[in-house]
Amino acid sequence: MTNFKINNLKNSNSPYLIQHANNPINWQEWNDGVLNYAREKNKLLVISIGYTTCHWCHEMEKEVFENKEVARFMNEHFVAIKVDREVHPEVDHLYMQSLQLMIKQGGWPLNIIALPNKMPVWGCTFLKAKPWLSALMQIKALFEKDPNSMQEYADTLKEGVSKLQLPNINNKELKKKVDFELLLNKWKNQLDYTYGGDLGIPKFMMPNQHLFLLKYAHIGQDNNLNNYLKLSLKKIEGGGIHDHIEGGFSRYALDQNWHVPHFEKMLYDNLQLINLYHQAYILFQEKSFKKTYKKTLAFIDQQLSDSDYLWFTALDADSLNIKEEREEGAYYTWKKEELQELLKEKYELFASYFNINPKGYWENGNYILFKSQSISSLAKSFNLSKLEAEKQINECLQTLKASKAKRAKPQLDDKKMLSLNAMAITTYLNVYKTTQEQPLLMRCQKAIDRILQLNYDGNKLYKELHEHQDKKAGSLEDYAFFIQALLSMHEVSLKPIYLKLSEALIQYCFKNFKKDADIFFYYSEIQNEDLFIKPIALRDNVVPSANAIMSENLHKLALLTGKTAYQEHFEKMQDSISSDFMHSPSDYSQWLQNQLKRDYPFFLVKTNENLWSAFSKRKALINFYRTTNTSQKSTKNTVKEEVLICTEKACLPPVYNTQEAIKLLLGNNY
Repeated sequence: MTNFKINNLKNSNSPYLIQHANNPINWQEWNDGVLNYAREKNKLLVISIGYTTCHWCHEMEKEVFENKEVARFMNEHFVAIKVDREVHPEVDHLYMQSLQLMIKQGGWPLNIIALPNKMPVWGCTFLKAKPWLSALMQIKALFEKDPNSMQEYADTLKEGVSKLQLPNINNKELKKKVDFELLLNKWKNQLDYTYGGDLGIPKFMMPNQHLFLLKYAHIGQDNNLNNYLKLSLKKIEGGGIHDHIEGGFSRYALDQNWHVPHFEKMLYDNLQLINLYHQAYILFQEKSFKKTYKKTLAFIDQQLSDSDYLWFTALDADSLNIKEEREEGAYYTWKKEELQELLKEKYELFASYFNINPKGYWENGNYILFKSQSISSLAKSFNLSKLEAEKQINECLQTLKASKAKRAKPQLDDKKMLSLNAMAITTYLNVYKTTQEQPLLMRCQKAIDRILQLNYDGNKLYKELHEHQDKKAGSLEDYAFFIQALLSMHEVSLKPIYLKLSEALIQYCFKNFKKDADIFFYYSEIQNEDLFIKPIALRDNVVPSANAIMSENLHKLALLTGKTAYQEHFEKMQDSISSDFMHSPSDYSQWLQNQLKRDYPFFLVKTNENLWSAFSKRKALINFYRTTNTSQKSTKNTVKEEVLICTEKACLPPVYNTQEAIKLLLGNNY
C-alpha cells in the first residue's frame, strides 16, 4: 500500500520526476491512487507540471520546493503531484488552457491548485517562496471557509475551458474555398519584417508556421512573403539561438535580434527546423540553408540519439561552470580571454564574424556567438578570398568544439517518446527523398522496427519507448505522428506493410479516441477516466496539433486506398475548423497546410525511385505524394519507367521523364 506521506518519486522512470525525488515535499506521481486519496481526505491538490530541461523549473525547485517552511505547509494541507508534461501531455494541455484563462499567459513550470475533484481554482508559472506560500495560505483558508464559492469558480472555469475545446463552427463558412489572401493579410500584421519571426519578445521560431508560409508563398507566388521568409531564416540561423559550433537550435530568444537564447535544446524544435530549412533550400537554393539543416541533423545524431536507432528528448539549458555550480548557458558561452588564448592569430577574424564586441556581449563577462555579416563581407574586410575566410572560420569552430568537449555537458533528458521518435522518422525521410542518402533510410527502417518491438502489442501503442512493465497508453499524438511516419515510409519504400499498419492504427483511433458522432479525436482514449473534462487539442502548440496531423493522414490514406470514408472525414475535420483558422490563422498552421491540399491542385505521382528523387528536388512540387508505379515502356534498346500524374479525380497522360512531367504539372495550373 502506497504511503502518501513521503516523497514517492525516486522509483519513477521520468528524469524530471527523479530530479524532485529529494525535495522535502511529499511529491507523488500522477495516478488514480493519489487522486482517489485526495478525494477521500478532501485535500486540495498542488499539481506542478514541467520537464527535465526546463530552466525555470530548476529555479523554482531551488527557490520554493527545497524550502523547508514551504514543504511543511504543503505536506500538511495539500496533496502534491509532480507531472512530466511529456509523459502526460493531456494533463499539461488541459491545465495549461485553464491557466491561460485565469492569468492570460502560460509557460513552465505550470503550477495549478485544484479542488480534490481535480478542477483547477488557481495557477501560476514561476514564483518565489514568499508569494507562493502566501497564495497557498489564502487558498487553503478560503477552501475551509467557503468551499462552495470555490466550486462555483471551478465550474465557471470548466465551462470556459470546455468552450476552448471545440471549434467555433460557422455554418455559413463551411465547405467554402478558403480565402488565403484575406487570411494572410490578417496574419502579416504580426510578422517582423526587420528581424524576422513574429513581432515582440521573447521570439519563438515556430517552424511549422513558417513551413506553411513557405508553401503558400510558393504556390501563391507571393514574393513579399518569400522575402520575409528568407530574412527570417537568415536571421535565425545567424543568431545566438543557433549553436554555430555543434549545430542545433535553442528553444527561443530573449531579444528581437535572436542573440540571447534560452539555451535548452528540444528534439521537437530541431526536427521541425530541419524540415523548414530543408524545404527552404529546395525552394530558394540558398547554400546556408542546406548547411544549417545538415548541421542540425548531425547535432541530433551526435547528441540526441541512442545506439538503438531511437532519439532522446532534450538537452538542459543549465550545466556546471568552472566553479562546479549550475549556470544557464555555461556550456555555450565564451569569455573573450578564453577565445583569444584558443584562437591566437585567428582571433580577430573570428571576433569580427561572431561579434565578440559590445554587440555580442551577454552578461558576467560572457559572449554569445552570433553573425551579423556575410562571409564575403568578412573576407573583404580582412583582404582574404571568400574560400580562405571560410576555411579559417571553420578551423576556429573546430578548435572551440574540441575545447567544449572538456566542459561539463548539459543534462540529457533521455526519455524516448513515441510521438517525438515518429516525428524524427518523418523528418529524416523528408531529407532522404531529396538526397537519397541510404543511411537515413536504414536508420528510419530500424527505428520503426524497434518501435514496433517495444511499443506495439498488435493492437495498441504505448507512450514511452522502453522495456519497463509500467507502460502508459499512447495518446493521440503518439498515434497521429506514428501513422504519419509509417505513411512516409510507405511513400519512399512502397512496401504494403507500412500502409496496412497505418490503416490498422487509424481504425484503432476511430474506435478508441472518438465517439461515432464526433468529428475530432480526443487527446486520450475515450474509456480512460476524464480529468475534469475530456481534452481535445485543435490548435498547434510547440508541435502541430495531433488532430491536424490525423486530418493529413486521412487525406493521404484516402488517396492511397481509394476509400471515400477517409476523404469524407478529412473534409469534415477541415470544414469544422475553418472558421477558427480564418479568425486566428497563426494558431492553425498545420490545418492550413492540409487546406492547401484541398484548395490548390494536388497530385499523386506514380514513378520509380530514380525519377522520384529528381521530382522531390524540384521546387515546383509541394502538393504531391508518391505511390506505386503502373507500367513500363519498352523501346528497341531500353525500358523506360512511366511517370503517371493523377489528380484526385483523374490521371493525366503518361510521360517518361521528369522534365516532361514538370511541364505537364505546370500546364495544369500547378
